[in-house]
Amino acid sequence: GAWAGIGYGTFSPGAGGTSPCVDGADSFAVLSFNVFAGYLHPIMYGWFVGAKVEGGLALMTPKPIVPQGQDTSGVALGFDGGLMLTTEYHTHLDHFVLGLDVGGEFFSGGNGVGFPGISIYPHLKYVF
Repeated sequence: GAWAGIGYGTFSPGAGGTSPCVDGADSFAVLSFNVFAGYLHPIMYGWFVGAKVEGGLALMTPKPIVPQGQDTSGVALGFDGGLMLTTEYHTHLDHFVLGLDVGGEFFSGGNGVGFPGISIYPHLKYVF
């Protein structure tokens, strides 16, 4: 499957340290476009649990880390990937599924960007 998501973060890229990449945005948005593969195992009638592996592209704006003295405006392109635990309940209504995905992700990109994230995706699906 595939999905797109948006998240927000704050970041302290080592202010006061000796890294050449100490300038950056205090807070930023992350827009991710991911694909996933997973497995669901039935535990009761209509209720499933499982796991998913996901990964894709991440766009971060303003840039969380830039070389010292450069502008943080624009978009930083990176990658993300993670593991999720998932549960789904297939309702008695035709084609409707309720679910929840919870997991951890890691984002990486240019100029030393690398940080963990937590994902929580409640979902309501209509299955054709």
